[in-house]
Amino acid sequence: MTKSPQLPNDVDTLKALLIEQNSHIEKIQSDKDKLQIENTRLQEQLNLAIARRYAASSEKIPSDQFRLFDEAELDDVGDDEESVLELTNEENTTTVAEHTRKKKTGRKPLPDSLPRIDVVHDLNEAERVCEHDGKPLDEIGEVISEQLDIIPAKIQVIRHIRKKYACECGKCIKTAPMPNQPIPKSLAAPGLLAHITVSKYQDALPLYRQEQILQRIGVAIPRATLANWTIKNQITLLYIQPGKPTQNAYIERFNRTARHEWLDLYLFESIEQAQELATKWLWTYNNERPHTSIGGVPPRQLLKAA
Repeated sequence: MTKSPQLPNDVDTLKALLIEQNSHIEKIQSDKDKLQIENTRLQEQLNLAIARRYAASSEKIPSDQFRLFDEAELDDVGDDEESVLELTNEENTTTVAEHTRKKKTGRKPLPDSLPRIDVVHDLNEAERVCEHDGKPLDEIGEVISEQLDIIPAKIQVIRHIRKKYACECGKCIKTAPMPNQPIPKSLAAPGLLAHITVSKYQDALPLYRQEQILQRIGVAIPRATLANWTIKNQITLLYIQPGKPTQNAYIERFNRTARHEWLDLYLFESIEQAQELATKWLWTYNNERPHTSIGGVPPRQLLKAA
């Protein structure tokens, strides 16, 4: 049995000994807290590694979705649209007493609301002559067919020209006011801001891809600038409405990631424990984890760059 050390009888010596012991205890507690933080960080990294190794990946395509890439080949049933239309309507028939009569079918007309551009194809003067008697041909009608066309996105510059007026006295000068803008003194017009916002939040098109698209059509806007415009545009993400899981693709993608990377890895015993783990996971998600959709950097780093 170990004997307890003899304590000095002097009061000042005892005080000094207590101060030294308290300092030692505080140092031990500080080291313990640091080790606990490091242990939590390593545990989160381990959980993330396990999730990446064994959990379902959002980048993997289910086998039934491979058909999307072969849709043209798998659905190719003929050399023209009429054969497809005929096969589609082969069951759309009416049986009469003596024969089977096919209902009248046709291509669905294009909406009347779409603008039309007329391209007239005419015969030249030499061809507008009868081959039998040489008399000129008379116009008797037209054959009209329609095709869908698309105008690719283009970038343009809006020049705001504000007229200035002055009096001969030289004391009065007036300039036409500038219309209110979503972001004052910004290079982005309202149309461009709306396009970036809808592409990002509704169509789930990351900013780095929008940066590439803008470069391809003739203007270089850094991704950090696009992020800054998005933040200043004060966009609020609403919850996903029941029955509309694709209302906001970013929320759906985040929910899927959260399920795979921490909800599926823990058995929670209380709401407080779930909230604590969610906070730790979010910190790692925002500060340490690189995101391919924003150029391979954590969101916090992208915000600092903006």
